[in-house]
Amino acid sequence: MCILRRILRWLQLPHKTALRCGSALLAIALFALPYPALAVTAAASITLSKQAWAFNPTDSTQQYLPSSASVVTGTMITNSTGSGSIALLAPANITGAGGGLLKISYFSMTCSGPSHAGETMVATKAQLVASSSVTCATYAGGFDSTTLSGGQVHFNMMIFLDDRTLDDDTFPATNFTVVASAT
Repeated sequence: MCILRRILRWLQLPHKTALRCGSALLAIALFALPYPALAVTAAASITLSKQAWAFNPTDSTQQYLPSSASVVTGTMITNSTGSGSIALLAPANITGAGGGLLKISYFSMTCSGPSHAGETMVATKAQLVASSSVTCATYAGGFDSTTLSGGQVHFNMMIFLDDRTLDDDTFPATNFTVVASAT
């Protein structure tokens, strides 16, 4: 029995009696076998090096009073036709203890780090929006952070406060949320 018929019998595929045994036909038969496509499971998870940003306005003249940066690390895997993002969700405007208003639009954000194919960082000092999200980084289809040096995304997120028009008040800490998603 020729090797082609042995392979077809082992694979439990019907063979035609008209097939000839030979190396050329064997190669054609092996390349024509159906192979299942490998499925990529989209995944996104992140960790922040710090959970809070604090500001200490002293002179009321700085449009971009910086906080210290938080390092964002994690996994980002997108399907070949999918996409991914890491975004900062802002709360509504914040009311101070004395009734002053801290507008979310006084805050801006910059995300920066090493450049990787398929990864795009937000524009410098993108203004935040109350009760909305501002994208920090986007990821193209087929992006896989496990293939990067270190095996994960890694960049800095910096938040700035425009202290030029702040009400003289004490403002409570509030919930800004960093969210990662992938499809």
